[in-house]
Amino acid sequence: MFELAWQEEYLKGEEGRPQGEQRPLPRPPPEMRQALPTDPQAISAFNDSMAAYYHQVACLLAKPSVHLPAH
Repeated sequence: MFELAWQEEYLKGEEGRPQGEQRPLPRPPPEMRQALPTDPQAISAFNDSMAAYYHQVACLLAKPSVHLPAH
């Protein structure tokens, strides 16, 4: 459920960007293929980890491409 809710929020945010600046949806982290935690501390740690992962991926996608001069 977390993944679907996050994807919807991410796509809503991208819809507000100009067409050429919209970023693709990042791939889900490997942890999403495992059983999700059930105790409160593990859930909190998992949520923090996923938020950090998606923030890192979104920042990488937002960086402009570097163009090297032709020789």
